[in-house]
Parts: sequence; structure tokens; C-alpha cells
Amino acid sequence: MKKLIVLATLAALPAVAMADVSISGDLGVSLVNTKAKDGTKTSKNDMNRQTGQIVFKGSEDLGNGLKAVWQVANRVDPSGDESNTVGNRDTFVGLQGAFGQVRFGKLSNPTNSGYGRLEPFQELSIHGDGVGALGEARTANTIRFDSASTAGFSAAISTQLRPEAVSTKATKSVVVNDAGTAAEVKTTNANPAAPYAVGVGLKYAAGPVVLVYSRATFKDQLVEEETTKKQGAKTTVDTVRAEYNEGDLALGFGYAAAKWTDGTTDKESGFGFSAAYTLGNVTPKLGYWKEGKLKENGKATQGSYNVVSVGVDYALSKRTSTGFEFQSQGARKDLAAGTKSGKKTVSAAYLTHSF
Repeated sequence: MKKLIVLATLAALPAVAMADVSISGDLGVSLVNTKAKDGTKTSKNDMNRQTGQIVFKGSEDLGNGLKAVWQVANRVDPSGDESNTVGNRDTFVGLQGAFGQVRFGKLSNPTNSGYGRLEPFQELSIHGDGVGALGEARTANTIRFDSASTAGFSAAISTQLRPEAVSTKATKSVVVNDAGTAAEVKTTNANPAAPYAVGVGLKYAAGPVVLVYSRATFKDQLVEEETTKKQGAKTTVDTVRAEYNEGDLALGFGYAAAKWTDGTTDKESGFGFSAAYTLGNVTPKLGYWKEGKLKENGKATQGSYNVVSVGVDYALSKRTSTGFEFQSQGARKDLAAGTKSGKKTVSAAYLTHSF
């Protein structure tokens, strides 16, 4: 009888453990043709991972409105890429309550999750090669706080734990050369710290209108040269998004500006809009992006260009869809050399399924 009780108890444990665990994900592939004109004409066909992940997540009620939350997200590439790995997408443990939630692990910054770019398309980015998606990142050793929504306002902040700043102080030694002359040699033991990133997002939602701002900052190395501390290369990306969603109509406007500082200061910005309208199972989509000039220390070095995207999505079911997208990106002029490059067209057909 005791053995039967033990066996019955063990058999019940998996059901209890899995009570608050959910499994979800998505899979999708795209057949993509890219034609480029950069001195010579090229045409390339690819099968891409359009989307793909398996997510395990759960929670435990701790009482007094507090929950423990966790997630393990795993990248999957149905096209056959060998980079499939466990836990390389948003994977965390945290706490959730009336204040919002705080999470610890490998996490998207606000620009990459919840406060990001203008993006109605499945495969293509309406920004082309522009700055619109530069701020997106998923970083290890990250703490992220997301506030609860109050009167339509919400906010998020993420930061990687700042790595140790390793000294690179120069050391001096005296050596004797072949001529028998003593000479002082100065060497530097360079072992800089790893890069780290911070992000912030602000959102206001009122009925069909959503307004979003995010900033992502990436700092390379904090080094110490003798007694002078200086910050290494830094990238800052600001993103603004406005959306209007009413019934079957979705409209959007986006703006992004990037700044790189590494001896020189480079700046680039762009803006665009998107529109989509659902007619039964069919959703036509349109996107336009204007990438501005690239400026180095205030002087323009690269010209502007336009990106136009069109597409149509067809819902085969609530979880499965297929579609076709096309994008044309204009050439960019090198203002010093007077040459143009970067002109290309991209055609993509995709099939996706979520579960």
C-alpha cells in the first residue's frame, strides 16, 4: 500500500509542476530575392528564418498581489541554420505586481520590445538599411523594469550590469639595445572592459492613439590611460513612433536619429510612415522611409535616399499566414567621391505559423 501511495504521489507531481507553465512559439520561412546595383548588378536567392522561437514561461502566486515570473525563449531556424540555441532570446526570472515587473537575465531593451520601431511588415523592414532599427538589442546580464500603466502612461528601463573597468596604465622599463645604449621603453597592458548598454522607453496610449519614445545607448569601453579616464566609442539611438489603430485601419509615423562618437561625431536620421487596411483575410500594406544625410563632425559625407515597401498578407487561419512583400531602396551618393551605391530591390514570399 505504501508503494502505491508513493507511486501515485510521484505521478501527480508533473501535473502540479506544469500547472502554471505555458508553451508557445512561432515558425516562419521566407524565400527572398535581392537584386543590387553597386558598380555591377547582382541577384541572390535565399531562404531566411522569417521568425522562429519556442517559449516556455510560467508564474507562481506569492500572495499579496505578487508573482514570481520566468521565461526561457529558444531560437529556432526552420530554414536549417545551425545557430539554433537554447535560451538565447529573452530568458529571465523576475517579480510582477501592482508596480509592474522587474526581470533579470538576457533581455530586450525597450526599443526592441514594446517601445520600438515602426514595423507593419513580416519580412522586410520599411527602413531598408537606414537607422530605424539600430537601437534594437537583446543583452546578457541585464536588469529591466517595466512600470504598470497609469492614466495611459507607462515606462521601461533596462541596463546591463556595468563590467569591470580594467586599467590600461602604461609601465616603464629600461632596456639595453645592441649598441649598448640604455633606453626607456613605455608599454601599455591593454585589457579593456566589455561593452554595455542601457535603454529607456516612454509610452502613452489613449483609445486608438499610441505615442512612443525610446532611447538606446551602447558604450564600448571605459579605459584608464595613466591618470586620465575616458569613455570609449558610444552609440545613441532615439526613436519616436505614433500609431493610430481603429477597426481595420492601422496608420503609423516613425522617426529615428543615431549618433556615433569615437574620435569623430557622426549623425544620421530618418523618418517614414506606414499604412495597412484589413479586408477580410487580406491585409495590403504600404511603407515609406526617407533616410537623411550622414554627417561627420557636422559635414555631410553621404547623401539621402528613399525606401518604398509594399506588401499583402493573407490569413489562412488565426495562426497561419502567407504573403508577399517588395521593397525598392534608392542609391546613396558619396558626396566626396561623387559615386553612388546601395541601390537594391528585395522581393520576399513567406509562410508563418504561431502556436
